[in-house]
Amino acid sequence: MRKALVWLLAICVLCAMSLPAFADSWDFLHSAIRISSTDDLEELAAEHDISVSGWGDEGDFDIIDFTLEGIIAYEANAYRFSDEPAYAVIAYFHASGKSTAEEPGEEFEILTAALLARYGEPTFRAADNESVSMSWYFEDASVFFDWKDDPSPQLRFAIYGSSIMGDTKFPFPPTGVAAPSTL
Repeated sequence: MRKALVWLLAICVLCAMSLPAFADSWDFLHSAIRISSTDDLEELAAEHDISVSGWGDEGDFDIIDFTLEGIIAYEANAYRFSDEPAYAVIAYFHASGKSTAEEPGEEFEILTAALLARYGEPTFRAADNESVSMSWYFEDASVFFDWKDDPSPQLRFAIYGSSIMGDTKFPFPPTGVAAPSTL
């Protein structure tokens, strides 16, 4: 009986420790699209205990050690828009080898449930033999999530931001960088 209580306590502690990390990943994604420099992006990643590598040849910033809702991303990038102080953040997740458009798999179900809980019903939803997609559109941000069989099943999650200027109507509060309000 005592061993069972110790195990239960250990599991509760581990769960409690892991939940803030998942929340940090969401905060990082939401905030990274509103940052104006690579230094700010590195600082924000450090705040959320997310490792980053550096700028690639195509201007993408690789993000390492990234998890969302407990699912590990095999690749994540932040892309700088040349004329805007904002980024597109795109994370890729492995889908099961048995994943199909009709049954995209457990990872898809987990992330879908999380997105629906955060953003409500998508503005756009589509499915065919090669993909399943959902999109949400806001005043100056767009959220995309899809399953694609290209060349093997994968999940792609992206948030695109257009600008930190103006009176924003994001479905989430910015963290790390505050957008200036308009008069």
